Amino acid sequence: MLRPGLFHQMIWIDTIYSMIIVVTSLAIYLRTRELYELSDHKGIKYFSYTFLFFGASFFLRSLVHLFARLVDMPFFAFRHELIFLLVFTGSMAVLSLLYSVLWKRFQEIPINPLIILTAFSTIIAGATLIGRMRFFILLLQVLIFTVAIIIGYIDYLKSKKGAHTRLFLLYSLLFFSWIANVFAHFTTRLSLTIGLALYTISTALFLLILYSVLRITRVE
Repeated sequence: MLRPGLFHQMIWIDTIYSMIIVVTSLAIYLRTRELYELSDHKGIKYFSYTFLFFGASFFLRSLVHLFARLVDMPFFAFRHELIFLLVFTGSMAVLSLLYSVLWKRFQEIPINPLIILTAFSTIIAGATLIGRMRFFILLLQVLIFTVAIIIGYIDYLKSKKGAHTRLFLLYSLLFFSWIANVFAHFTTRLSLTIGLALYTISTALFLLILYSVLRITRVE
């Protein structure tokens, strides 16, 4: 367990990490959004939404940690609302990623995909508060993420074109960065050194995604 003197260090490390991911996610969203506006490719559109919601999720996460542990105020008055939004934005991120590889299979559906994604994310976030199933929700998000990676890999094997290769690389980097973040969130409580190493790996992978996106958009 962390010593009391290291507890606040853990909070600030997590907050700084979250802010780096927020800024990086926003930069990736803006560049991929530009690419979508040029190409009108629906997969790129929802891929960009992934980072928009990831950025929002990490911003809310930093607020939850700061208010819950540092601010001497009746935080619990709106704690549930923040947790709901945190789970909602995280679910929107992984569902947007999944839809970015599935959109061709559902493009004939007349309903706006964002309505469907929003509905599912609302249900997931609501279940977190009502049923206190946070670990189950985390496993569900991991499953959705894994399915997106598998489908992306299948599309890569079928096509093996440059675009699919680059997209699969980005999906893989995002997946491993997210997994490192999940492990860091739990292991930091046990070992600050291990948690810091995992946060560093996650940050490096996210920055590599940004670098790759900048290169792709520059080429395009």
